[in-house]
Formats: sequence, C-alpha cells, structure tokens
Amino acid sequence: MMKRYLPFDALRGLAILGVILIHVSGYYMIVGAPAVVLNQVGRFAVPVFLILSGWGLTITDSLKNGYGNFLIKRSRKILPLYLSWSVIYFALHILRGSIKLNLKTMVQVFIFGSSEYHMYYVPLLFFLYITYPFFLRVSRYGFGVFSTLVVTLLSMYVSIFNGSLSWWGGPNVFSWIVYFSFGIWIGLNFDKVTPRLRSVRIRFILGVLMILSFALLLLEMKLLRGITSLKIVDLMTSMKGSVIIYSIIMVMIFMSWNITTRLLIKIGKHAYGIYLFHPLLLMVLNRIIGGRSSIIIMLLEYIATVVIAYCLTKIAVSLQRTLKERIG
Repeated sequence: MMKRYLPFDALRGLAILGVILIHVSGYYMIVGAPAVVLNQVGRFAVPVFLILSGWGLTITDSLKNGYGNFLIKRSRKILPLYLSWSVIYFALHILRGSIKLNLKTMVQVFIFGSSEYHMYYVPLLFFLYITYPFFLRVSRYGFGVFSTLVVTLLSMYVSIFNGSLSWWGGPNVFSWIVYFSFGIWIGLNFDKVTPRLRSVRIRFILGVLMILSFALLLLEMKLLRGITSLKIVDLMTSMKGSVIIYSIIMVMIFMSWNITTRLLIKIGKHAYGIYLFHPLLLMVLNRIIGGRSSIIIMLLEYIATVVIAYCLTKIAVSLQRTLKERIG
C-alpha cells in the first residue's frame, strides 16, 4: 500500500496555487484579456483536487476497515474546519446584510456550502465520499469511467445552455464525477500506467497536448459566449468539456515528468486550510487595495495572498498541534 507519491503531493500544491489565481484574477476583470487568460490557467485546480481525492482513497485502500469507519474518518478530517469556516463566513454576511438568517439560508450555507463562493467544494467532496463504494465499482473498467464522462458532459452542457450552473444554491455534483472516477481508475491501475508515461516521447507529447488543451479551453469559452445567454464570468468557470482534457493532461504531466518540487509539496501539505481561509484574506485586501485596474497589482496581490495564507495556515496548524499535545 502506497503512503506517499511525491509528484501528487506537489500537484496538490500547484492546485491550491491555481485556486488562488482564479479567485484573485476574478477581481481584475476590468483589466481585460490578461486577467481572463490567467483566470483560465488555474481552471485545472478543483478538478485536480477531485482526481487526487479519488486516487488517494483508492491507493490507500480506504474501505479496508468498513464503510462506516471510512465515513467517520473522512468526516473528522474535513467537517470541523468546514463548519468553523462556514460559521465565520455566514456571520460576516449577516453583519454586512447580504444574507438573511432563516432556515432556508441555514440549509444552503451548511448543507450546500453557500456561505462563500468557494465553500461548495466540501459538500461536493463529501457527496463523493458517501458514494465512493459505487464509484469504486464503476471505475474498475474503462467503460465505467467513460460512462461518468458522458454523464459529466451532459450535466455540464445542460447547465450551460439552461443558464444555471448550480442546483438549489449548491454544486451540480454530476458535473464533477468524471474527475473522481478518473482518480479512482488511476489508483486501481497505478503500477501499470506510471511506467508507460515515463518515456521522453510521451513527455513531449503531453507537453504539446497541454498547450493545445489550454488553447481549446480559451476557444470553447469564446464559442460558448456567442451561443449561450451566460455572462463571461459564468463561462469562465470550470464546467466546460475542455477543462476535463486540460486537467487530466496536467495530472499525467506530473506523473510522466515526476515533478517533485519541494516548495509545491510544502504548500500542498496545507492546501485544505489555505483553500478555506484565503477568500477572507482577499476580503481584507479588497478594503486595502480598493480599485483593481492593473495586471501588476494583480500579480502582487496574488503573491501576497499565497505567502500570507500559507504562513498563517501553517502557524494555525502548529498552534493546534501544540494545544493537542498539552491537553493530551
């Protein structure tokens, strides 16, 4: 049973950097094309997190102690921080008057992750945990993974042409399942797939495909803008077929090139905490910076967000560990 695979630890670090790039660049749409392109560069991020989740659960044989113990373990790992940050963001919105305190809002906030724009990921991930035994069985075969691809594409484009990218204020889970399924498939076939990706020829091909897939991503966004009613901000989301190709190639590149950058591994170690915290940091920076009209300011804000979010998250983890040791 594999405990660690350094290229995927590094990829997790790159993914959280991609998430922050998406959210920082979202404030700079007034800059125009440069901000849009940089925003799309990071679109592999959430799909990669889901791929890594499927892979990690499978490669470590997470169901070996039973389904109940599996859910308890995963709940303890992700829910305390999720609920804590949901309360924080919920309280901030109440204080600002942007959310009303009622039962419907409470359900949307804590069940569907609507306390802040990024919190949808945790309910989505927990849904995939709950359904993991099903996807584990489906993803044993290439046809099963292909079936999840078909469902994902149908869900994506029905949502796009219907003009709504969410369900009941939460994530459309069917638009994400192919990533989780593909990650499980990698976990089941890891020893077979990895050696085949290591040749120089495959590395070159993957590099070319990465460039082409990103160009396709930009092209698809432009085409959809002309035939749908969605605004450009909505079309910039990760729910596009080209993002699937882009994200899968990103994973294969890290496997093929055996990328183990130490800095990315360190950042990836704190990815979940950084993910939950960084939008609050962006709220603070928004008050400090004010108008965002320069690509240079955007890049500086991005660097500042990464550094501050990483340092504060690392400090928080260290304090939590110290507190547990003293209590225990």
